[in-house]
Amino acid sequence: RVMPPTVYRALNFLLAKGLVHRVESMNAFVACTRLEAEHQEQFLICTECGRTEELADQGVSDILRATAETRGFTLTHQTIELRGQCAQCRAAAA
Repeated sequence: RVMPPTVYRALNFLLAKGLVHRVESMNAFVACTRLEAEHQEQFLICTECGRTEELADQGVSDILRATAETRGFTLTHQTIELRGQCAQCRAAAA
């Protein structure tokens, strides 16, 4: 039987290595799909089935970083979560 502290230590290790991301609004973790380079993540989250897709649009990250810097703010981390309905759920509803 695995105790919760063991699980949290393992998750913190995976987070530190960039192997998983925390989806803040769902209090959940998802595997990183972009292991080739360090990036700031964006997520598409289906409100129907909970499916989560990772994006890593550097342009979006650059715009947010530049906007923050014009206001004298230095970003240390950014996570963007976009909610809507995935293609499969839309097709199933039609």
